[in-house]
Amino acid sequence: MHRSIIFCLLLFTSGSTFSQPDKFDMGIEGGPGVISLRGNDQLKKHKSRISYSGGIFFQYHFTKLISIRTGMGYERKGSVITQPVTDNFGYPMGDLTTRSNFHYLTLPLLAGQHLAVRSTIL
Repeated sequence: MHRSIIFCLLLFTSGSTFSQPDKFDMGIEGGPGVISLRGNDQLKKHKSRISYSGGIFFQYHFTKLISIRTGMGYERKGSVITQPVTDNFGYPMGDLTTRSNFHYLTLPLLAGQHLAVRSTIL
């Protein structure tokens, strides 16, 4: 166990010691978020939900201060609404809960200007 920890520390230390500034960055990103539907008066009755998003990104640094970033992501959006259900005579029969789910594939493009030079730990 101790050998594997020491090996990993040496591997990361030697990689950061002898590395040159990278022009490319790539990685994964994701996490939870609060989602809701907006628009007309009917959508105001819908409640927000907690959902998730995730994806991969690629970033190219032209200089230390200017970069461009793109990637591909998946986002799930939607809402929940509960409405009363009545019979033909108007008597309540119960509640109906409807969940709306929308699945999006996003392809963002971001041009960035960094205010500080990147620093590394180790």
